[in-house]
Amino acid sequence: MNAVTTLTIGTDGTARGLYTDALDLRQLGQLSMARASVVEFKHTTQEWEVRTPDGIHVLFSHPNREECLRWEREFFTR
Repeated sequence: MNAVTTLTIGTDGTARGLYTDALDLRQLGQLSMARASVVEFKHTTQEWEVRTPDGIHVLFSHPNREECLRWEREFFTR
């Protein structure tokens, strides 16, 4: 897989983007992490769901967790 990592630097110097181990982001300074979404298995549907950070809205679902993680990366890097 050819993944692209995009960091957006704000006027205050804060970098934002999806975390990846491909870059040692600690070299940029102190890190603060927050999930862009929640990925959890739903027993009633037997599928993985990608939900908004508050867990209320389902953005995507699929029986395969890796497919949900792939969708999550693509969705949040648009």
